[in-house]
Amino acid sequence: MLALSVCHHTKATCFWVSLADITSKLIGESEKLLNMLFQLAREEAPSIIIIDEMDSLGRTRTGNESETERRIKTEFLKQMDKIRTIDEQVSVFATTNMPWELDIAALRRFERKILVPMPNKETRKTILELHTAENHLLNDKHFMLLAKSTDGYSGSDLSTLVNDGLMRPIKEIQVATHFKKVRKSELIE
Repeated sequence: MLALSVCHHTKATCFWVSLADITSKLIGESEKLLNMLFQLAREEAPSIIIIDEMDSLGRTRTGNESETERRIKTEFLKQMDKIRTIDEQVSVFATTNMPWELDIAALRRFERKILVPMPNKETRKTILELHTAENHLLNDKHFMLLAKSTDGYSGSDLSTLVNDGLMRPIKEIQVATHFKKVRKSELIE
């Protein structure tokens, strides 16, 4: 969300990629895709590349990884070095849920590391309110109870929780065989 906010406020061209976007079974194709991504970002400068789940691309190197994985990592490190040495208006943001898994060489290429902690109770309450917007019959007390019971949930977890909750009535209707009329006051218990 930080990277997307920067894209929005700077009016930069934003490229959002995951490992699946640049992985190919064809030898050398993944490196070409990665090279093309960075080349396009340079052409569209100012631009920001956001790599989602960086741990999929930049895990600590071991002897067990495939030749393809090694080549992709090498290409990524090479492209990051180009951005740092040539004064271009290209920034790279990366996200991970497992920073301890990242390769030290990859970590070194990022000037800043920002730890975004899990949301506290008040933040969880706000996230829940934002995700439910006009699709709820809950009051402040309900939101506080939900926020308290979701300790340890990330913003993404809360989004999934709300979406599942909003879809539950539809799923129940799909398998229902009998229907009963319910008053609005009976819906919240």
